Amino acid sequence: MNSSIDRTVSSDMTDPITCLALVKPRSVLAREWNLERPSYCIYEFDPSYEDGHQIRWGDGSWQNLSEDHFDSLVLLPEFANSDIDDILEG
Repeated sequence: MNSSIDRTVSSDMTDPITCLALVKPRSVLAREWNLERPSYCIYEFDPSYEDGHQIRWGDGSWQNLSEDHFDSLVLLPEFANSDIDDILEG
């Protein structure tokens, strides 16, 4: 894995980002969404939004994240906006 890529979510983030994220098995988010297997979601951070951090699922459901959720995700910034569109449109 490329160690120069930051794959963590933190309250110190300042730059907007939209990318795929892996939800860790047995994490807080995995338990809240009843995910039995590793799952992917779309992670979005925009400092201009009141809640800032958000995830979206392929079916359109979404959740604002609190700091308790940050450790549940592994960001995959190499899969950004245009890649997400390609993946979801098949």
